[in-house]
Amino acid sequence: MRTNLKKLTATREDYIRAVYLLQEFKTEVGVTDIAEKLKLSKSTVSERLKELVREKFVEASHYTSITLTKKGLALARSSLSNIESLKCF
Repeated sequence: MRTNLKKLTATREDYIRAVYLLQEFKTEVGVTDIAEKLKLSKSTVSERLKELVREKFVEASHYTSITLTKKGLALARSSLSNIESLKCF
């Protein structure tokens, strides 16, 4: 079953980008790291991560680090590339 990327909200993209950026500096990324980066509560982050796991953008389970899947990694890179392109204008 494929996820329609058009249904991906800006909020979900923010989470994927946050995981990507945190992974560049940390060996393990947790809910607390993402919550601090996005200035949200840990419970809010946990709920959104469940959705991203179901949609196969991230891999996570209780008490383990959060990692992007190939699908999530591709989206994060594309999203960051688009942001950089907009900054040039």
